[in-house]
Amino acid sequence: MKLVIPALLAICCLALAVNAQQVVPTTYQAIDLKNLDQTVKPTDNFYNFAVGNWVKNNPVPASQSAWFSFNELFNNNRKVLKEVVIEASKAKAAKGTNTQKVGDFYSSAMDSTYLNQLGAAPLKPYLAKIDKISDAAGIEDMFTFLKKRDLSTVYNFSINPDRKNSSKYVRNFGQSGLGLPDREYYIKNDARTTGIREAYVKHVSNLLQLIGQSKAEADIASLDILKLETVLAIA
Repeated sequence: MKLVIPALLAICCLALAVNAQQVVPTTYQAIDLKNLDQTVKPTDNFYNFAVGNWVKNNPVPASQSAWFSFNELFNNNRKVLKEVVIEASKAKAAKGTNTQKVGDFYSSAMDSTYLNQLGAAPLKPYLAKIDKISDAAGIEDMFTFLKKRDLSTVYNFSINPDRKNSSKYVRNFGQSGLGLPDREYYIKNDARTTGIREAYVKHVSNLLQLIGQSKAEADIASLDILKLETVLAIA
């Protein structure tokens, strides 16, 4: 799924111009005065003055841990993209056109019957390459191999404006490799968090069994994975 979603979003952009006339965008005001809470003096609490009514009128959904205006933007963009790819998949466009490429890509990703038949077969070359690692240099090479394919490793790499000189762009390296949302899920020991970790270990074990490991092997490996991620989270 991590492979499919970024690629799907990227290729969808190619078809936006082709299908733009089919999608009626929702328009929003750049600054909506209704979001201001003008009962609050900006000199007393500028945050509540600027977005107080928006916060009151947009409670955090039960399915979310936080909610911002950018969540709405993201969800609206996903709706537009969904309309684009569905229309493209039905268009029967000429071969080689962006619409045909997007439609076929989306249809292949949604063909769960075929994907279930494939199982873990598409992962076998990657797993075989991992099995051949024998030293630290091999691990570094594997990280490079995976990052070139936009797959997650223990670090993130990006290019962003320099925090000390915004006129320049610099390379940024950051920690990655956590399967749970953030470090608190690894270090807190309340009943809820402990239960989440236990469920996570079972989930990882199930995934490992799907690629061919025995239950005993998968159970041991899933615990090792949690230990590794805990070290990363604490670091």
